[in-house]
Amino acid sequence: DYFIFQPSKAVLPNWSIHIQPPDEQGYELACLGFRRGTLPKGTACSKPLTEETLVLVLAGTAKLDAGQVQTFGVRITNPSKLVLPSDNNWRILLRDNSGETRDSSSSTQGAALTTAYIDVPGDLVVDHHSGGLSVSVTMFVIANRDLHSGLVSSMRILPPEGFIISGNKTSAQWVVASRPSLESGTGALIVPFSGSKVIPRGRYALQILGTMTADAAKSGPGGGLWLFQVFGGDKLAYQQPISGFFGE
Repeated sequence: DYFIFQPSKAVLPNWSIHIQPPDEQGYELACLGFRRGTLPKGTACSKPLTEETLVLVLAGTAKLDAGQVQTFGVRITNPSKLVLPSDNNWRILLRDNSGETRDSSSSTQGAALTTAYIDVPGDLVVDHHSGGLSVSVTMFVIANRDLHSGLVSSMRILPPEGFIISGNKTSAQWVVASRPSLESGTGALIVPFSGSKVIPRGRYALQILGTMTADAAKSGPGGGLWLFQVFGGDKLAYQQPISGFFGE
């Protein structure tokens, strides 16, 4: 599961980010599978023995600027009971190296998603061309079962800031309703599915062609953090931020 937060104050070296689940709801947190996302390299994850909290510590001279949106991923085991939206408030705290809380949010709402039977590995295959700023990015989409008509209606792939999508290639087995298009304003790639045909269970490739700015290139081979989403009608059914890269 991924968290998105925007610190109102600069986060200085060796400060820590604390993630706390709602009280007495049965969530379990783990550093296993931690993905740093947009956090600096070397960010460490730990879990105190006495509380259900994860602590992320910025290493060395790393810091976060105030007002910049940050994303990271940790492993969460959901409770066996239903958690009402009013009780599903998570807490994110920023503490300095003396343990004092410098910024916090106590009402981070957990998202309720349906089941789309789709998974996306957290890694992209990245190939650079023409000096490194012309890029092809390939992600693999796994349909865990046959997707019958109407179960999913579209995919949306939002590139990182500074990455401009110029084209795409999809597996021939994808049953698309029409040519993929770019969303006005965001530049996200929208892939519409046929509403009358079954998408067979399997593994599919989606290649995205584009260019990125020099600033985006500093954030990683693919320009930074991507967001993959699946919709059933107008309802978000699945989403996966993708921050790991092959081809570095």
